[in-house]
Formats: sequence, C-alpha cells, structure tokens
Amino acid sequence: TLGSTATTIEFSHRLLAATLVMTLVVLAIKSRDRGPALLALGTTVVAALLGAAIVALSLANPYLIAVHYALAMFLLATLVVVNVRAGNLGASAVHPGDASGRTMRSTRAGAGLAFLVVVFGALVANVPGAATSCQGFPLCRSVVLGGIPFLLHVIHRTLAFLLFGHLFAVAY
Repeated sequence: TLGSTATTIEFSHRLLAATLVMTLVVLAIKSRDRGPALLALGTTVVAALLGAAIVALSLANPYLIAVHYALAMFLLATLVVVNVRAGNLGASAVHPGDASGRTMRSTRAGAGLAFLVVVFGALVANVPGAATSCQGFPLCRSVVLGGIPFLLHVIHRTLAFLLFGHLFAVAY
C-alpha cells in the first residue's frame, strides 16, 4: 500500500541506488575509461527492470530474487572498477604492472569465490527450506530437508570454507 513503511523503504532504496549509480557513472565518464561506466549503467537498468518485475508481478521466485541480488553484486564490483580506473579509492598511486601475476590471480580467485558465496547465500536465504535444511555448524549434525534446498546449503558452506581458506592462505 502507498505510504506504508515497506513502500517507503523500497522507494528510498531505488532512489538512493539510482542517484548513487548515476553520480558515479557521470564522474567516471568525465574522467578516463567509459567501458566499465557504461557496463555499470546497463547493469543498473537490467537490475532495476528485474526488480520492478519481481515487485510488480509479485514473483516470489527465489531464483529470480537471487539473480537480482547477483546483478546488484556485479554492479557493485563494476562500480569499484569504474572508480579505481577513475583514480579514486587510492588508485591514483597505483600503476599497471605494480602487482605480480600471482597477486592478480589470487585477487581474481578471491573475488570469484566471494561472488559465488554471496549468490549461493541469496539462494539459501530465499529457497524455501534451504536455510533450515542443515542444522549445526560447521558440519550438518542433522538434515531437516534434503534435495535441492540441502544441496544449496552445502554448496554455500563449502564455498564459504574455500573462500576462508583462500583468504587465509593469501594473507599468510
């Protein structure tokens, strides 16, 4: 309903996100590299349309919600790239080739694993029964529900442990 707290929160989210993205894209386009900025703009449009469709059509599909969340995370990563290439976030002091190949590979692997952990986390949070299918930590001491919900939960946990191990090894 119009004027409800949920509607106010949803509208504020959209307005803030659109303002932030447009500001960052304009700043990036004015500086150096337009490619990632335009990718961020396109991702914003796709994510906004998907989000609007999910809300307007009352699509309670957990997989669409996870795709929407994945697009949001991809947009965040793209905006980081946009800002780094624009010289923000301390990037003006860094030059191409400053990092070793090993550092670049480790960074990409960590970012990829983190993205997968977040996407599977969104699935665990939204697929009915997935969040409660595996009871206990770090291993499942009891399985409440099997099948896809349990599999999603186990994959999420496994990826999270892999990410932790990767980050620990990189820091070590």
